[in-house]
Amino acid sequence: MNKEVLGPLVNMGLRLAPARAARNSRNDLQSYLQGYDSTERARLVSRLGWHGDAYLLPDRQIGSSNEHLHFYEAGAALPPISQAGTLEQWQQQIGALCIDNHRLAFAASTAFAGPLLHLLGHESGGFHFHGISSSGKSTTGRVACSVYGPPAFERSWRSTDNALESIASAHSDGLLVLDEISQCDPRIVGETVYMLGNGTGKARANDRGQAGKPVQEWRLLFVSSGEKTLAETMAEAGRELKAGMEIRMLAMHADAGQGFGLFDTLHGFEGGAALSDALQARVKKFYGTPLLAFLTALCEPGQLLGYTAMLRQTVERFASEALPASASGQAHRAAARFALVAAAGELATALARPDQ
Repeated sequence: MNKEVLGPLVNMGLRLAPARAARNSRNDLQSYLQGYDSTERARLVSRLGWHGDAYLLPDRQIGSSNEHLHFYEAGAALPPISQAGTLEQWQQQIGALCIDNHRLAFAASTAFAGPLLHLLGHESGGFHFHGISSSGKSTTGRVACSVYGPPAFERSWRSTDNALESIASAHSDGLLVLDEISQCDPRIVGETVYMLGNGTGKARANDRGQAGKPVQEWRLLFVSSGEKTLAETMAEAGRELKAGMEIRMLAMHADAGQGFGLFDTLHGFEGGAALSDALQARVKKFYGTPLLAFLTALCEPGQLLGYTAMLRQTVERFASEALPASASGQAHRAAARFALVAAAGELATALARPDQ
């Protein structure tokens, strides 16, 4: 029997008799598999996210497909997408604090926008919150993470480009949150941003000069934070910032200008630090349920095409209202990403209302 078939079965618990008996066992197993007849079909896939009208998560498939989807990729570092608490608790403990706090609301909306890239045919890209230390900028990433899972959902800029390719691929059709940008080697950070925004890894050869593993691909939105901008980080290594890098990771000031750091309003807390500490504690207790509810609503039979058309109209209207006719192509690309995030946040809010 082909090792590619037998190997995974052994890894999942199949036990064969030793020596000569094992050969007979393999033959018996092969005869059984070849003779087994069933109308149900399953497909092994090497990435999460959309497959037709179904969305695959590490532990479940949302939406229907002709075949049952099963993720299999040896050695893949799957994102810890999981749930704790209820959707109502997330809304009350975390979502409510995003109201009138524009940067928090934007970060949460970016999390919902990741799965919509494929539906609208949009490119990958990201946002970078930058500002002075203790401004609360890292809280944006933690709140975005809570839509998908625990704080461990956040990944590190301190990764080789090879490792980050695998990480990006595992987060395809979703969100990638990266911590402090200063942890990335300033000599490669620009090229890393290019790679994440382009949605493809590098082609690599094996030790015989032949093509190695297939090139990894993804489509995602990513949220980054740091005291310095991309340009400042690259300048440390004498690297030149190119316009293509800036458009792939759009810079945003973390300070809201109200004297509370990241926040526009404190919702009764004594200060920005107190609000940030509260959020940091709450995202450890309540997470993951918003994504599950959002995807379940999107994948309701007969709904996906209607939502897609509505989102496309919203994005196009935003671009036409926000940009002059003479706007450059890069301006249109940036506006489209901002519009997608806004549309995603509005849709997620509408789907969460009981009367919708």
